[in-house]
Amino acid sequence: DNIAAYDKITLTLEKKDSIVDLLEVKRFKLKPENYIIRLEAIDLFKEANKIEIEQKHLVPIANTPYGLSDLLPLALVKNDTIGGSFTKSGLYLEPLPFHFADKSKKQLDIYFESYKSLATDASELFIQYGVKEGFISGNAQKPLFSKFKKLQNLPAEPIVISLPLHAIKSGAYHVEVNIM
Repeated sequence: DNIAAYDKITLTLEKKDSIVDLLEVKRFKLKPENYIIRLEAIDLFKEANKIEIEQKHLVPIANTPYGLSDLLPLALVKNDTIGGSFTKSGLYLEPLPFHFADKSKKQLDIYFESYKSLATDASELFIQYGVKEGFISGNAQKPLFSKFKKLQNLPAEPIVISLPLHAIKSGAYHVEVNIM
């Protein structure tokens, strides 16, 4: 087996008898292929405490001259010059746990990137984004709101969009983003 990318971290807990959530974001540039993502966690003080998880993942062949990354809902976004595992494109991007926004949040910030081939002119391209009710995309529901943002003519462009939450009632929604 070939290893395409890996990372190793050591976690230190202040209270050894407590349960703590782990939230980590990793990005690896992968060629189009089938992959197995493997996570292995070992308690350094008791090696019998071990867990392993595997999940298959397909990186498809890009058949368009432009594309979008996954959407990352954020609990917090701010400028950052220090760096770290939550820093990308000069921004501190703290993921929103469980993609759940409670009533105290007035807006939802979402980070993603647009990509284009060097031969593609993106000077006339726009991002369209909006919110629709329910979890299933592609249905003919009318968007609760929809906005546009002009793309810059860059090979990779970091984008943060802000969605107002104050006018949305509690429920299940999905965000759709398209390049036009």
